[in-house]
Amino acid sequence: MTIYGKCKYCGNPRIVEGADGSEPQNIRDEWATEQCDCNGAETARKRAADRKTAEAYIDDLVDKEDVAAELKHFIPLLQECKIDGITVKINEKTKITLATKTSGALKVARVDTLKTEYENE
Repeated sequence: MTIYGKCKYCGNPRIVEGADGSEPQNIRDEWATEQCDCNGAETARKRAADRKTAEAYIDDLVDKEDVAAELKHFIPLLQECKIDGITVKINEKTKITLATKTSGALKVARVDTLKTEYENE
């Protein structure tokens, strides 16, 4: 039996490899979308990959798991251009910045400030 799903972006039906017919239609449609080569599906796959990469960078740059989890909530807002960027002060010396570059790429940066003072009396 051939099982079909529809791409949620272009609506084209696709044969869903590995489906046995017991899956709900929305799951088959999701699988079809993952296999589709339309612009909408390709853009969605790229955004998902960019999101995973940004999340991995956040995990690498932020020592506190709860702070990292909160920062990850801003990624969709950046991808949907609802915000241009956000900077969070972690402590007196560390700031994390999430931003969208003009190319649409996500930027994750950590700035550690080292202040050295000398006073001559």
